[in-house]
Amino acid sequence: NRIDYLGFFNAEGTEYLSRQASVHHESEAYAGLEWRYLWPDVLNLNLDAQGYYLDQVFDVSDTDVTRLVAELQLTGIKVGPTLRVSLRPWLWLEGSVKGDRQKFRDGANDARVVESYVRLGWQPSDRFELSLAGWQRRRGYDRHPRYKSNGAVDIGVLVVHERELEGRVVATWGHSGHWKTRTRAGGLEYIDNGAGFLNYRQHHAGQEFDWSAGDWLVHAEATAARKVYQLQTVGRGIAVTPEVKEEFDAQLRIERKVAHRWTIYAEYDWERSRSNDEIASYRMNEGLLGARWSWEK
Repeated sequence: NRIDYLGFFNAEGTEYLSRQASVHHESEAYAGLEWRYLWPDVLNLNLDAQGYYLDQVFDVSDTDVTRLVAELQLTGIKVGPTLRVSLRPWLWLEGSVKGDRQKFRDGANDARVVESYVRLGWQPSDRFELSLAGWQRRRGYDRHPRYKSNGAVDIGVLVVHERELEGRVVATWGHSGHWKTRTRAGGLEYIDNGAGFLNYRQHHAGQEFDWSAGDWLVHAEATAARKVYQLQTVGRGIAVTPEVKEEFDAQLRIERKVAHRWTIYAEYDWERSRSNDEIASYRMNEGLLGARWSWEK
């Protein structure tokens, strides 16, 4: 009837075969339960809980003076409701509040995260949707110290606030509706509770394309982001400039359904990080071939 529920579990593992690799494996796992109440054309209420485990390499450095890269184990649980209300047949409002508890194996970055967002959407037809969303996140660390304006450790525990605004357009193209595009752009402000040494502003944009016909699915996407720090600088002496990071990502994925439950796919990922700090600049290329088996009751 109007009540629905679902559960999921996903796990991935990566083994590095090179003898020169300093890290030989990474793994991650996610599990979740979700309860949903649907009142058609009026509201949709979701209550969900998610747990996750990450055994990966994290960049935990807060300054360019001391570089800290560590292999860490992170365990967390995220709980909260999401409510979507149809104000008009073509206008909807969605909001959510979630609490996230994060525990690291060494305890140095343990934190409590509270995230909330609200999104207003306009959908004049099944082929076009325009929405504007705002997020606010608060990350309160258990014992991570905050910083002075010069990057030195200060008295007090670090608390970070993030505020983000994003616009999104989703459209379906063509007489048969084979093409679908998603366009998004926005900005983010990162603020700490100290002297502002970690503060930065980021602007980002992204574009996605989907083409599906019969047993074929093609997905392509590209994103770009530019981050400018308020107090962190690059260089020494008089000629210092604010640290700037630019990140570019692209992905191409092709899927072919070969049986009722089997799908084969190929994927290519490209990543480029560019900065006036040479240590933060790199390129990455990754190719993936796979097969997926799925079952749905």
